[in-house]
Amino acid sequence: TPSVNIGFRPVVTHITTTKPLTLINEPSKNQNPPGTIQINSKLYMDATEITNISWREYVYFQKNTFGKNSKEYRDALPDTTVWDSLHQSYSKYYYQHPAYNNYPVVGVSYEQAVAYCKWRTDRVKEVSKLKNDNESFVYRLPTKDEWENVAKSGYSSINTKKDGDKHHFNLKRSKEEFKKAVNALNDITDVTAPATSYWPNDYGVYNIIGNVAEMVQDKGVAKGGSWKHTSEQSSLTNNLNYTSPTNWLGFRCVFEIVE
Repeated sequence: TPSVNIGFRPVVTHITTTKPLTLINEPSKNQNPPGTIQINSKLYMDATEITNISWREYVYFQKNTFGKNSKEYRDALPDTTVWDSLHQSYSKYYYQHPAYNNYPVVGVSYEQAVAYCKWRTDRVKEVSKLKNDNESFVYRLPTKDEWENVAKSGYSSINTKKDGDKHHFNLKRSKEEFKKAVNALNDITDVTAPATSYWPNDYGVYNIIGNVAEMVQDKGVAKGGSWKHTSEQSSLTNNLNYTSPTNWLGFRCVFEIVE
């Protein structure tokens, strides 16, 4: 019988096609690498921050490939204790609970982010070989210049008209801003927000400012501010410093076609 804890999802079955299904994460000369936005002819950027569910896929691969007692698996685990100072329920549920699947992963170190980029490169190259695609590419953290170039693109007048002044970012609010936000639907969050919250900028990139600050290639430097930072701290040219995983720090990858 119908129940409050039972739902469903459909699948698509190709019955008569003779063409093989397109594998997920397969780069193509005719389309963007999945999940990315084209920045120029050789550079693509993830449309969103790396999410919990994406990170869990990586962790599962390490566990399944190397074993649950392996260094590779242990090194991939995020530090969930970064939430302890705020509320232990986040420490328990934020990374693992399905309700947070599409929230940005936090508690990840610079070294872990770099390792994820390499793992993602290797997995997509495996699929490329199956398709006889010899194009050379790499996933990596963006440089500061690349990040700033995407972040300064701004927001279209269409989005601004749709959402007034509420399309902006998940940042720490002043008392005056908070009073305005409490009466605005979907314009206030607790800590982080889902990775596709708010309007994307003119490139089509979500939360380049706010939600979680983003690591760049320079170790110890993050850009864009987070739910814990003010708009001044989150300005395009400001660098935020970190020394270890924290609950306001995440990342996104860029995909570069290498000559």
